[in-house]
Amino acid sequence: MMNKFVTHLELSFNKELILKEMETITFDTREFGDDFPRGLIISPLTPSEMRLQEMDNTPEIKRLYIQLKTLTKSNDIRPRFYRQLANKELLFHQDKGTLCAINIVLSEEYSPITIEGVGEINYKCAILNTQVRHGVKAHPEERILLRFSIFDKSYEEICNLL
Repeated sequence: MMNKFVTHLELSFNKELILKEMETITFDTREFGDDFPRGLIISPLTPSEMRLQEMDNTPEIKRLYIQLKTLTKSNDIRPRFYRQLANKELLFHQDKGTLCAINIVLSEEYSPITIEGVGEINYKCAILNTQVRHGVKAHPEERILLRFSIFDKSYEEICNLL
């Protein structure tokens, strides 16, 4: 079902394999400040920094990347891991540059996304409108997700394609 904020998505993927591939990625362990929500650390796994042929060490992520690039017809889709640290809140923010994203939550226990003025929405795999203000409340366990940021197509365009 599509709404203006989050659209649940059924994708076939191997969660355990993705988590294993994540172990090969070096994360930037700084917590981001004013330009990026605090309490979040990210991996540098983006096509601008890691070309497709360099994704051979992460075949499940590469397979999803190719599948989503084809389905979305995006010329600028970038996979990246996000780790929200335990007991850290992501304050309300609007993503800069990313028009929308496809998020796959890899954690078993986590807080739902909160859309400002709307409320909490639980999802495991979804298309998110990152142009609306959103945040994630603190949770006692780390929240891990694989995100495919889309820079050249809007949330509505991606929802209509998928």
